[in-house]
Amino acid sequence: MIMTWTEAVEKLRAMIEDDGSVFVKDNANTWTVNNLLDATRDGDDGGLHDLAVGPDGIHMLDANGYLVVPPVYWVVPRLE
Repeated sequence: MIMTWTEAVEKLRAMIEDDGSVFVKDNANTWTVNNLLDATRDGDDGGLHDLAVGPDGIHMLDANGYLVVPPVYWVVPRLE
């Protein structure tokens, strides 16, 4: 689906029932979903990307519509 990064993170946030129970990770950082949304809004240039959003995270899609692995952001349980 074609969307901005902000739209993708907003969609991911809507899929997470309890945002305090998970972290969202990328290759460099671990985020709460709300912190990721704030950072994405601040840095989003409005560019459109072919992305797939699911409860497990956000993947880019290749030219054939297949998920690119690893995901750009993935959801992990928050361990106490």
